[in-house]
Amino acid sequence: MDIQKEREAFERRQAKDLNMPYDGLKAHFDENSRLFGARYNAGSINEKEWNLWLEAWQAAKAQAVPEGFVVVSQKDLLELTIAINAVDLATHTESKTNEVREMWQQVALKLMALGISQEPAND
Repeated sequence: MDIQKEREAFERRQAKDLNMPYDGLKAHFDENSRLFGARYNAGSINEKEWNLWLEAWQAAKAQAVPEGFVVVSQKDLLELTIAINAVDLATHTESKTNEVREMWQQVALKLMALGISQEPAND
């Protein structure tokens, strides 16, 4: 989510909390920005809450993928599993040891398990 979408989500929440239409609050903030160069008045509760919201969003974004990890889609993992199995089948010969076949099968099974695993629900 980009910063503009985050700002809109924040302002929509503000409008809901104030029990007013979002368009009206947005127009107010747009006018404030046009007149004073800032959407929220310096030191206002809106500015403080926006800064807190932004800080929390940036912290969550930074923690989304821990250091040393990458995000891979389930589809890509399953396609890799299929490719490994295809290589295994294509190179299947009597000279290939059972140990090598079992190694490829273990890699494919681990990838398949990763591809179908799901994160626990946040209750």
